Formats: sequence, structure tokens, C-alpha cells
Amino acid sequence: MGLDATSERQGFTTVVGHLVALGRRAGDVVDVALADSDYPLTPPAGVHIRATWGADRPNVSASPLGVEWRYWSRRLTDWRGNSSPHAIIAYVNKVLADA
Repeated sequence: MGLDATSERQGFTTVVGHLVALGRRAGDVVDVALADSDYPLTPPAGVHIRATWGADRPNVSASPLGVEWRYWSRRLTDWRGNSSPHAIIAYVNKVLADA
């Protein structure tokens, strides 16, 4: 998909330099991390985003990845129907569009 994804942190896959395409943060570049310890059995419970914004949004809290990260608790629906990387990135993009 042309993304720079790494699994450096135990239990997380991180996408570095993800462009926010839609919403009030369009044009920003952020790092995104998803728990991957049991992929593809269960969907990610939310998205961890490294950005200076977001604390004012609903269901956003501290992330175990560090103080510069925020955890966005958002459900990924229709997981059984499509657990592909494309579906996960679409999910990330929807979360970021609502940021």
C-alpha cells in the first residue's frame, strides 16, 4: 500500500508519516499505531495517534506508547466481513477525518 509500517513496539504496528486526508486536520502528517498482537482474529479497539492535538475530542485518552501519543477509542465495524489492510487504513482515515 506504500506505507512505512513497522512492528518495532511489542504488540503494535506503527505507520510513520501518515497523511491526514480529510477533516479539520487535513494536510497534517501523523504517526499511527494499532495493536497487532492477535491480528487478524480481532479488530483493533482503537487507534493510537502521535500528534499534538486531539485531547479535546470525545473518547480520547492517554496512550501506553508515551506522552506524545493519544489513544482514540473507536470501533472498527464489519471486521468479520473484511479484515484486510485496506479496511484497516480506511478505518484509520475515518478516525482521522473526525479528529
